[in-house]
Amino acid sequence: MPERLRDLLLIFVGGGLGSVIRVMMDVPELGPWMPANFLACFLMGFSSAIVQQGVLPPSVLGWWKALMHTGFLGGLSTFSVLSIAGCMKYPENVFLAAWWLLVLLAGFFVFAVVGFLLGLGMKNLTGRVRNLLRFLFAE
Repeated sequence: MPERLRDLLLIFVGGGLGSVIRVMMDVPELGPWMPANFLACFLMGFSSAIVQQGVLPPSVLGWWKALMHTGFLGGLSTFSVLSIAGCMKYPENVFLAAWWLLVLLAGFFVFAVVGFLLGLGMKNLTGRVRNLLRFLFAE
C-alpha cells in the first residue's frame, strides 16, 4: 500500500475515533467539548515529546503522526467550536467572551506544556521498557 494512502486511512480512522470520544466527553456547563480540548492539548504535548526523545523507533514515526497527531488528536480537539464558545457562554458581553477565550487558550497551552514535560521524562525510562516499546512498535 502506498504511504500516502496508508496515512489517509490512518487519519480517517483516528479522526473518527477522536471525534466520537470528543462528543462522549461533552460537558455543557464548561462549554462545548472543553474537556476534550484540554485532553487533546495534553496528549499532543506528551506525544510530541516522546517522538522528539526517540522513544518510538523511526519506522513508526510516519504512521504514528498520521494516526495520533493528525487523526485522533485532530478529531478529539475542535477549535472551530472554541472560536465561538465565548460568545455562546457570554452572548451579552463581547469583552467577557474574549476574556473567556483567552483563559481557555492559556489553559490549553499549560496542558500542552505539562504533557510535553511529562513526555520528556520518558527519556529516563529504563532500557527494558524502552526496548519493549521498540519491540511493540517495530515493523
